[in-house]
Amino acid sequence: MSRLFYMPQAVRINSAGLPYAGAKINFYLTGTTTKTDTYQDNALGTAHANPVIADSAGQFAAIYLDPDITYKAVITDSSDNVLDTVDPVHSPIAASAVTVTDTGGYFAGTDVEVILADIGANYAKLSADETIAGDWVVSGSVNFADKILKRAMLQDVGYLTQVIVSASNAATINVENGNSITHTLTENVTYTISNPTPSDDYCEIVIQIIQDGAGGAYTVTWPASVNWGGGTAPTISTGNDAVDIIVLRTWNGGTAWFGDYVQNYS
Repeated sequence: MSRLFYMPQAVRINSAGLPYAGAKINFYLTGTTTKTDTYQDNALGTAHANPVIADSAGQFAAIYLDPDITYKAVITDSSDNVLDTVDPVHSPIAASAVTVTDTGGYFAGTDVEVILADIGANYAKLSADETIAGDWVVSGSVNFADKILKRAMLQDVGYLTQVIVSASNAATINVENGNSITHTLTENVTYTISNPTPSDDYCEIVIQIIQDGAGGAYTVTWPASVNWGGGTAPTISTGNDAVDIIVLRTWNGGTAWFGDYVQNYS
């Protein structure tokens, strides 16, 4: 980002107390007589004339400097008599020269250069292996986006349960919302299953189907992709509040599901 140049003195006054009408600022590369551009806009799109010339009241237009250049400014009156030389102007600050107070002792050094190197080496590994010595306490969810969690020893693990409802005799089981599903039947329903684990990987869903307590004896129709042992889908238990547990598994992204069931819990 460019930075706005400020005059070393906001108003130049001559010996009579009057501003220098038509004063000039010549811009050079620091330590040289090689002229270099300044700009009329923050985007550095339009260069000023060099020198930049003040108006009749001795006022200069806004002058923007290239952040990658260290300048020398030579200020003259309208007849090119030198009034001031300022060198350097807008000298870039080296990261190693900026000291950081690290009261927590988190980083390897105390200046920006060393801290950035420490972050790059130890904290910003977006595509490299990383060793975590302690526990992570996560306040939100972690989305692996179907990436692999290797050699995990799981402790105190559960399936997130989604509660689904039907409308117009249809209900969708969206696996992304949880591999454990519970559904209390309030009408005959046809299931649709969406977003299983990607093709060639194992995916399992567990469905708890609860028959309506008012004696509805509702039925379930499964997708054609669901295969059952013996070739016949189970007839859902019809007793009031009866519970059936259905387990569906796929190894090909849901092209084929294989179902097991235990029925008539009460």
